[in-house]
Amino acid sequence: MKRTTGSKWKPDFWFFTKILVIVVMCLFIVYPFYTILTKSVFSSKVEGFTFYNFHRFFTKPYYYQTLLRSMVVCFSTVLTTTLIGVPIAYLMTRYNIPGKKVLHTESASAMRRLPRTCWAGCKAACACWAVSSRVRA
Repeated sequence: MKRTTGSKWKPDFWFFTKILVIVVMCLFIVYPFYTILTKSVFSSKVEGFTFYNFHRFFTKPYYYQTLLRSMVVCFSTVLTTTLIGVPIAYLMTRYNIPGKKVLHTESASAMRRLPRTCWAGCKAACACWAVSSRVRA
């Protein structure tokens, strides 16, 4: 956007693109978080603001044990990848290691494969859910 003295500002293509990106972010990021938050603190069984849903969640062992296991997996994954990744990154930038180009290429291609891998994982999870729901029915 160019602004000159005395001229009136006119919206251009990038202005509308920014507005569109903000609207899409609000639609797909902010709205789901807002919905989750409001549904967690308002219940159809209790009037007004309540922690009833949290109480129900944390009093059933199935739910809080699942949450605890997920947190253990999360923290152990972060710790393991940090303990492996930081020294390798330091060594690759500090020293001239044989095969350095191959490692750079492989790490870049792994990042490009990530969306496809995640999509395949989502499809497999949906298929497992569909099969398990048929078995339970």
